[in-house]
Amino acid sequence: GAPQLSRAYNACTPIRPTQLPRVVGWLVATLTGSLAARAESAYPLARSPVVEACATVAAASGSLSAFAPLVVPHGSCLDVSRLEATGLAVRPGSLAARGRVGGPKTANKAWDYLACTEIVHPIAANNVSDMFPPQTWSVDALSAGCRREFHAAPRPAWMP
Repeated sequence: GAPQLSRAYNACTPIRPTQLPRVVGWLVATLTGSLAARAESAYPLARSPVVEACATVAAASGSLSAFAPLVVPHGSCLDVSRLEATGLAVRPGSLAARGRVGGPKTANKAWDYLACTEIVHPIAANNVSDMFPPQTWSVDALSAGCRREFHAAPRPAWMP
């Protein structure tokens, strides 16, 4: 819940239960983006930021706080009110909040658009074999979100 997340991510002020869906959406989107960015420069392995990220996660004392160092720099706090004020928090019900496409509100619009028009990846999460909250995936849900956000439709026949 909100108190556990506040402690795990060193929130500057306690996260309120009403903020929880937006904060979780933002954390998932930010972690996804952070890990993807690190993976883009995975070679040579000796200089890969992936190695450092994996070591950081492996050294964590608890599963909830395992990814905190990748999101909140040491000595800092997670300022949820600033996130909400600057529009970085993911809107509940948005494509990113439902895990359909993208990340923070505006940061990944290009990737969102590609997910709607060219690169369709059927990615779901179950929190058993991955680190993300359980979320289903369907062509119908993706199509509805793409129509709403971009007036575009994905091409399911192009799916891998």
